[in-house]
Parts: sequence; structure tokens; C-alpha cells
Amino acid sequence: MANQKSSNQSLTDFFKPQYTDAIYRLRNSLLALLALLTLTHLLPIPALYTSIWRLYFRSFRSTLDKTFAYLELGAAGLLLLNAAQATWAIKYPRSPYPPIPSPAKAQKSLQAASPAPSWRKGSNALSPNTTPQRQLPFSSPASDPRNLAQSYSLSFPPPSPDASFASSISVPPSPSPSSPLAAYRGRRGAGVGRALDRSLLTRLSQAESDSDES
Repeated sequence: MANQKSSNQSLTDFFKPQYTDAIYRLRNSLLALLALLTLTHLLPIPALYTSIWRLYFRSFRSTLDKTFAYLELGAAGLLLLNAAQATWAIKYPRSPYPPIPSPAKAQKSLQAASPAPSWRKGSNALSPNTTPQRQLPFSSPASDPRNLAQSYSLSFPPPSPDASFASSISVPPSPSPSSPLAAYRGRRGAGVGRALDRSLLTRLSQAESDSDES
């Protein structure tokens, strides 16, 4: 019953103009009806009231007279219908439109209507009270410090015979002035030094052996 009443109300509101439009329509319809009465009375055509009389008694003089009578009556009827509709809309205005919600209320209603994201509904969803899980150790061998140390162990090559031979030779701290080493140092000067290499050590050892034999 309520649905039928609301549907009838919406149907009648559809044919009702707005209040301001109804006022303008009523005024214009009455002015047009007055202008029609004046024109039909001044022009050489049957007046409006004469057309109504002839239509009621069916006493038209000619076909042209009948045509003018129907045109006048049609225009007058349309203007009267428009005026009646405007009067009805002024007396019984249509129901107002629902208020437009503000942007803040519309946003709140939209947030309330929108469902929560699926990732928030899970049992394992992150929350401030969630404790971190213990991480399992990696299965790679590099995770063990011992294996890591073994993988990065340094291997040194064995000492060469030349290095052992050079380390076994010791230079006398105070060589005699007659030795070739002292003469060599005298020629080179005390401030100039030279790195010991294999050829130099070989020559020095041969020179010392020659001096010992002599």
C-alpha cells in the first residue's frame, strides 16, 4: 500500500512544474488567453465566444467559419489547461528533492560501504602485537664460520732454494780493509745501498774463496 502511494505521488509530481515555473506559466497562460480574446474580437474572424456558441448549437455558416472556430477553441483549451496545471502545482507543490550530502558525509558513507581489504582479514595479518618468527639457519656451507674460514684459508708457497741460500749467508760485521767487499763499499760510497741478489752473492762468495786461497 505504501509503495503504491509513493508511486502515485511520484507520478503526480512528474506532471507538476516547480513552484516558480508554475507561477510564470500561470501568468503567461492568462496573458495569452486575454490576447486571444482581444485578437478574435478585433480581427474579421469569429470571436471566441461566438465560436463557442456556434459549436454548441452546430450552426456554422461555412467551412472556413468552422475551421476558425476549432482553431480558436483549441488554443483557448490549451491555455486553460496550462493555467489549471500551474494553479494545481502552486496549491499542491511537488515534494522537495532529498538533500545533497556533504563531501565529508559522502566519504564516510563510502568508507563504511566499502569492504575491508582481503589482506587485513587473514589470520596471519601483521599487527602491532605480532611477534617476529625465528628465522631458520641457511643450509649453505658458507653459513658455518668453520667452513667459511676453510674456504678462505691462505696457502703460501714453500720457500725457494735461492731464498734459503741467501738467508744462510751472513755478512761479517767488520770486514777487513783488504777484502773485496770493503773495496766495493769504498767505491760505491757509504750512503748508497744495493739490494742483495743471487748473482751478487755468488760473486762475493767466489771473491772470498779466491782471497782465502791466495
